[in-house]
Amino acid sequence: HSAELAMAAAASASSRATADVSDREVPPESGSLYPHLPESEMQGLAEAIDAVAPKKDARTVLDGLGAAQERHVTIDELKNRFFVLGMQSGFALQMFVMSVIVMASAYDQATGAVFELSQVYYPLYRGLFLLCFFLTCYGVDLYMWKRFEINYRKILGVTHEHNYHCIVRGSFGAMTVVFFSFVLYILTLNTHISGNKHVWPISALVILLIALFWPFDWMHEWEDRRQRYELMKTIGAILFSPLTRVSFARTFIADVLTSMPKLFGDFAT
Repeated sequence: HSAELAMAAAASASSRATADVSDREVPPESGSLYPHLPESEMQGLAEAIDAVAPKKDARTVLDGLGAAQERHVTIDELKNRFFVLGMQSGFALQMFVMSVIVMASAYDQATGAVFELSQVYYPLYRGLFLLCFFLTCYGVDLYMWKRFEINYRKILGVTHEHNYHCIVRGSFGAMTVVFFSFVLYILTLNTHISGNKHVWPISALVILLIALFWPFDWMHEWEDRRQRYELMKTIGAILFSPLTRVSFARTFIADVLTSMPKLFGDFAT
């Protein structure tokens, strides 16, 4: 009698389990993810999921913005970054043109400003302006190489931090220092705003040397300290080129240096 009761209980439990499984199965003809929910509840659940789920901006592009790791950036962020680069390049060009205008306006035989400039500090300022100009041109080169998908990082053996964002900003900062020093020097010769006219050219040279040898990053995003020191090491290796390893990057920099005789002549003067 007890055996019959046990068999009946097992059969009853098996039938209940089968019924539960069949209730949870999704009918083949239904494409809904939650077939056991009413339509109104399913719509509310979908709206709740959409409300808490992170939305990806449709207007995004994959770009590193000068960093090694590419990421999705918005179109507005990309436009702002290039707007800043364009403004800096434009200001650098305007400062160069204004320097020419200041030199022309300083042509006054009564004060002799332009004559004194041409005899004393003109070679220094011309060399500094040419250095800023070469840096800007190099930044444009990096942009064009990236634009046409030329892997200059592998060719030159540089990292992702070495890019036109860093170079253009560096050249803009150097141009700003040289420009204001030049204008203040001309104004000192014309209007005597300072008792010591030599302080402005010396200050421009000293500030640029400090910026070059500064032991910390000016632009942390691109690790400019490491890049500055690597450039100085490369130039040192070029000077001892018969005794050092030859690479394409060193050959490229040496070729650029041989194209700058006027700059070295100005600095030597």
